[in-house]
Amino acid sequence: MTGSFTTCTLSGTTAAATCTSTFTASTAGTASVIASYQGDTAHDLSSGTASIAVNQPVHTTTTSVTCDTPVIVNEGSTCTVTVTDTSASGATTPTGTVTLTENGVTGSFTTCTLAGTTASATCTSTFTASTSGTAAVTASYPGVVNQFNPSSGTASIVVNTRPTTTTVSCSPASIAPSQATTCTVTVTDPATNPGTRITPTGTVTFSSTGVAGTFTGSPCTLVAGTLGTATCQVTFTAGTGTGTSNIVGTYGGDSTHASSLSTAFPVTIGLAVTTTTITCITPVVVNQGSACTVSVTDTSTTGATTPTGTVTLTQTGVTGSFTTCSLSGTTATATCTSTFTATTSGTASVTVTYSGDTSHGGSQGTTSIVVNPRTTTTAITCTTPVNVNQGSTCDVTVTDTTTAGTFLTPTGTITLSETGVTGSFTTCTLSGKPATATCTSTFTATTGGTASISASYPGDSAHTSSSGTASVVVNTPAAITTISISCTSPVVANQGSTCTVTVTDTSSTGATTPTGTVTLTENGVTGTFTTCSLAGTTASATCTSTFTATTSGTAAVTAAYPGDTTHAGSNGTASITVNPRTTSTTVSCTSPVNTGQASTCDVTVTDTSTAGTFLPPTGTVALSVTSVTGTFTTCTLAGTTAASACTSTFTPSTSGTATITASYPGDASHAVSSGTASVTVNAPVGVPTVTVNNPTPNPANTGATVTVTFTVSSTATVTGITVNWGDGTTPDTLAGSATSDTHIYTSTGNVMSKTFTVTVTATNSAGPGSGTTTETVNDRPPVASFTFNPASPSAGQTVNFDATASADPDGTIMSYAWNFGDGNTGTGATTTHVYNPTATATFTVMLTVTDDSGSTGSISHSITVTVAAVTPPVVTITNVSPNPANTGQTVTLTFTVSSTATVTGIMVNWGDGTALDSLPGSAVSDTHVYASAGSFTINVTATNSAGPGSATTTETITTAPLFANFSFTPASPTTGQSITFTSTVSGGTTPYAYTWNFGDSTTSTVANPSHTYSTAGSFTVTLNVTDSSSPALSPANPISQFPPDLLHLRSEASRLYVRVRVRFVTMRYLPESP
Repeated sequence: MTGSFTTCTLSGTTAAATCTSTFTASTAGTASVIASYQGDTAHDLSSGTASIAVNQPVHTTTTSVTCDTPVIVNEGSTCTVTVTDTSASGATTPTGTVTLTENGVTGSFTTCTLAGTTASATCTSTFTASTSGTAAVTASYPGVVNQFNPSSGTASIVVNTRPTTTTVSCSPASIAPSQATTCTVTVTDPATNPGTRITPTGTVTFSSTGVAGTFTGSPCTLVAGTLGTATCQVTFTAGTGTGTSNIVGTYGGDSTHASSLSTAFPVTIGLAVTTTTITCITPVVVNQGSACTVSVTDTSTTGATTPTGTVTLTQTGVTGSFTTCSLSGTTATATCTSTFTATTSGTASVTVTYSGDTSHGGSQGTTSIVVNPRTTTTAITCTTPVNVNQGSTCDVTVTDTTTAGTFLTPTGTITLSETGVTGSFTTCTLSGKPATATCTSTFTATTGGTASISASYPGDSAHTSSSGTASVVVNTPAAITTISISCTSPVVANQGSTCTVTVTDTSSTGATTPTGTVTLTENGVTGTFTTCSLAGTTASATCTSTFTATTSGTAAVTAAYPGDTTHAGSNGTASITVNPRTTSTTVSCTSPVNTGQASTCDVTVTDTSTAGTFLPPTGTVALSVTSVTGTFTTCTLAGTTAASACTSTFTPSTSGTATITASYPGDASHAVSSGTASVTVNAPVGVPTVTVNNPTPNPANTGATVTVTFTVSSTATVTGITVNWGDGTTPDTLAGSATSDTHIYTSTGNVMSKTFTVTVTATNSAGPGSGTTTETVNDRPPVASFTFNPASPSAGQTVNFDATASADPDGTIMSYAWNFGDGNTGTGATTTHVYNPTATATFTVMLTVTDDSGSTGSISHSITVTVAAVTPPVVTITNVSPNPANTGQTVTLTFTVSSTATVTGIMVNWGDGTALDSLPGSAVSDTHVYASAGSFTINVTATNSAGPGSATTTETITTAPLFANFSFTPASPTTGQSITFTSTVSGGTTPYAYTWNFGDSTTSTVANPSHTYSTAGSFTVTLNVTDSSSPALSPANPISQFPPDLLHLRSEASRLYVRVRVRFVTMRYLPESP
């Protein structure tokens, strides 16, 4: 890099010497600095190094951003960012990319890369928002290291929702009472909206006016259709009435769309359905009537009647009108005819609407009429020949040539053009009476030749275009002229000013005398010139014209010489100061008068100028008064001589000596002047006049101090003042000098706001006089207050709420409305509520109190309801009985369940492989019968939202002694009769094995056999029962045999005596006694 050092000379007194040098870098980078000591006579040379980082100077910048606003959602907003190098010298063009961010809406920016050639660089980013609101935009320029400092700027973009349109149609449009029609609503993001269309979402609410009915499905949710549109349907069911129900759909909007309201769609209810058709004569021309025939038909298949009433005809596309169309007819079809007359051309889209009558529903029909423009011709004539720079007057006539209908006057401006010479036209705007319109344009050529002039009529909304031509010969005279004009100045209005005009042929040789008439014009005042005809015998000709102005001002006079056959035209100018004519004003008024009594003031304004001819002063004289107050009627001058007069009535409202000034403001011809008069105004004694000012504050709340101020005007001493505040309280009595009073309103009754009339009455010797004002008083709302206990309730605990501390400062609390914050409400000054949250939660309790005026006051408190952490239930088995128990014996289990949440169910597993018992969560016991012996583990499981909790116990089951018995029927059998044996077995271990011996050498192994004896006798029937745990009978396992029960059955004749032996067998339990 490059740079320079200042000299560094060593100095010191010790072993070390030092010096200082300043290094100034001219380029950026890292400087490697070498300090080289060259030595001296006593010291050797040496060197050292250091490095210096040299940065490029950093330039300060500013950033500004502007964005298109407002826009709508999905419409791009162009943001232009400008970053400027604000360095005092050496400014360069900033580079890099600007980052744009925003908050307030949702959207995105395109990249913004700076470009430029001066100290300012710019870039453009498009921001497209997807939600509405105000976007706070920040443009952040990050800067360039060692070159540009960062900076930022802000802007805001208002993003509005996209406009929508809503339309409703119902089909069928005519229904009977209690019948339904389907109404379809279409919400559209119009294609005319800027940006990309978005399909509307959300709901549409339906309503109706007219004949009552109900909607099913309202509001309905929009379903997307083609891009930008969405629809949904509802069902409208008519009530029992008849007539028309007007259906309206209201779209509530969404985050990107504005709401919109449909026009009403009429549904005819309980009336005969009609159809309407229309035919019109087409084509026609503007202002030619088109006869439109309308037919309205009752479409009922039976009992059709004639529709009555008037149909309404409308149209779009052109401008025009229809005549009235009243239906007539005797059949199911009624007709009428209306004539449509268009005043502009185009295609008229005609709609005819029949609104129905008491027995017919409405209907519509459409048609179209082509309206052609009326034809025209254009003719033009121009004065010819003329000289260069001499105006040619061109008259243009445009004629309506259409024979159909009634002609219309063509309107508009004629376009004039020319070829052959160079020149210009003045504007030519048509005016005239029907069928023909004319205008005049002055053509002034600047070159000679034959001008071919074309007048082109462009047509208007009722006429076609047309054109005409003419030619003008423009001569170029040989002699050039100059013109000079001088006029006497100043003059006064209506005094003649003599203007002398001289026209000179400036030819250097052969000059001749100009001839003709000079035209004099002026602007600035109003006046007239006399004719100015040139006369002379040399190269100069002169004429004189007298200008008489009727208004004052400065007249800019132009003298225009049109030229003659040998002389070219020329112009000259002068000015004339026209002063107004002087005037004098006098006024005289009747005097004395009383206050309130009229004084007649006569005013005379006289033209006092001696020059010229007098003019009657015109205009209105302004009258004013000092020392007293009063009013004047208008004083408008009238007269035909040098003096004009007017009369004004002065009505004083205060007494004293009135100085009246009559000021004439002048007119276009006259100067201002004024005059004065005096009127003595006496004050008769009358009742006081009271002016009451608006009270403060107004409006005021009850309990507030209201102040009213007033002024009393009286011609006699005021003896006293009373103020009636209008609320039924005793009026305040004040001194006659009082100017204010105060009052406190305590109630507005049963309304929230009430207006009271405040009357201030002052009394003097003539009696009382009053003034009023009004004061609006607002009810103060009640103050809500409540407490609750316990302060920290648990779930399921009753909370007591007390609002008796609530108060109304100016009335009575009539009702208490509670919102407990969990979806439940309550009423009354005191109430209770139980919270049952599933977890600890805080609820906002809102109390709203309403007073006898309808005003409300509210207060809220937070209440935290604690729910203990849910753990699985704790099961305690309290008893199992009997324990031990026998097989087949009922065992009863009792238990308790402790749970912090609802127990959803209890399962009991008896441990013997049988199906688990499923019990409700509230169960406290269960029973079971064991079929086999053993030691069993009983498990009781209870479940809540935290899971299951269990407890176990054991039950010992022993096998019950095996018991067997049997019976038989019939009780007294006979030979050959079937006897049914029924066994009864319990105890032991199932299954059982049965062995029957019927005592007649026959046996059976079924549980309940049947047997028939073939011979009579006494038989011993034996039943041997063996359970599944009994081993086979053997000498090693003897059985215990009980003496048999003997049953003796007698049989006489054919009866059988049967001896029955019953044998019981058991292998596990031996009974203690038979």
